[in-house]
Amino acid sequence: MKKNAISGCDPERLSAYADGELSRAERRAQELHLDACAKCRALLSDFKALGAGVKRITAAKAPRDLKETLLLLARQRERRPGRRRRPA
Repeated sequence: MKKNAISGCDPERLSAYADGELSRAERRAQELHLDACAKCRALLSDFKALGAGVKRITAAKAPRDLKETLLLLARQRERRPGRRRRPA
C-alpha cells in the first residue's frame, strides 16, 4: 500500500508498529500519529485482532499412515483396467 502523503497514514508502518518491528523513534512517531488519526487507530485495532486470531490457529496434524495410504491408493488406481497413465 502506498503512503498517503496528505494524512501521514502509512498502513505498512502501522502493521510494523502492531508487530513491534519499529525502532523507538519510529514507534514514538507512530504513536503521535495515532493520537490524531481515528482511521489509523481503527486499522491498528483490526491488525491486532488479526494477529491474535492467527496466534490461536493450531496446526492440523496428518495421520501417521497418510503417506502409506496415499501410496496404496495410487498403486490401486494404476492397476485398474482401462486406466492409462498420463504423461508427466
